[in-house]
Amino acid sequence: MAFGEEAITAERNVGVGYGTPPVRQDYTGYEKEAESGLEFAQARYQNPVHGRFTSVDPLTASATIRNPQTFNRYTYALNSPYKFTDPLGLLSQYTSGACGGGCPNGEQSLFASGGSMTGGGTESPFEKEFAAMQESRAVENSPAVRATSGDRVRISTRTTHYTVKGKTAKEAALDAMKRAKERNRGESPGTDVGDTRLDSIDVEYRDGDVLEQYRLNPDTGAAEVYYTIQDAVVTAAIVTDLPSWTSDDPVEQARWDRAVNALKAHEDLHVADVSANVNGFYASIVGLAASGNGPSLDAARAIALQNLRSKVQEARNELVRRNNDSGRLRDANGANKIPIQ
Repeated sequence: MAFGEEAITAERNVGVGYGTPPVRQDYTGYEKEAESGLEFAQARYQNPVHGRFTSVDPLTASATIRNPQTFNRYTYALNSPYKFTDPLGLLSQYTSGACGGGCPNGEQSLFASGGSMTGGGTESPFEKEFAAMQESRAVENSPAVRATSGDRVRISTRTTHYTVKGKTAKEAALDAMKRAKERNRGESPGTDVGDTRLDSIDVEYRDGDVLEQYRLNPDTGAAEVYYTIQDAVVTAAIVTDLPSWTSDDPVEQARWDRAVNALKAHEDLHVADVSANVNGFYASIVGLAASGNGPSLDAARAIALQNLRSKVQEARNELVRRNNDSGRLRDANGANKIPIQ
């Protein structure tokens, strides 16, 4: 049956050619333990009656916010046994026919990134290239020296405006502070009327950017795979929000314009800080390496990919922390307030 429970029928008997199976391996290659009825899945046992593993997934990298199903640490094959298998009890992967029979699970791949820093994302073009690399197996097992293009970090900036109200520039400034508190998005809510944020960051791996090395045991088929990020293309978008106000009084308008120009100069410093942090993120992922072991080359690849993806995510988390720290430090002098007395 779907999760491995035996379907008993009188039609399968010795008289019509069905006998005792000569091997203990049955469901997706697991070895069945007759005494307990459990399936041995290497890292843990699977209970076919419940359709669940009997213990939590020991591979922490298999959980990802891109697929909430992975946070249930007992499920077998993401509750989709017709689509996925889990040969090691660690990581669900597509059944035969997709990516040569061993690509990562339904939360897309290690190389799927993008969206805001709080999650989401789009599929990277490198995913297809990596699948083709898996199919061809034409991978050099020694490091290669490659020239980089020098345009691997691409940062775009844009400014948006939100409208504030008031009869005077002072009233408009107070309204801007009120709206800032409602947004609650800046480093210091209630006073940060200008807001600079990293709106998105994408990491793209081109052909040859990720080096694969592996060792294969010819007798058992067991493998150890090493992945090293040699280069990447990092694309980031930085957005600055500023208040907008117009007045028929040229004196009040001039007061406002001077204040907003000073605020914009402060936000430009934030943009420079975030840009520096993005460059630091790029430098931190180049050279990252991870490994994986498995009973086959494809299984070892899947684990190595998840381990490497986990390290890339750690670098993204560090980028968020650096942006928060640099933002608070930059705002410490109060220049994030609109200077109208």
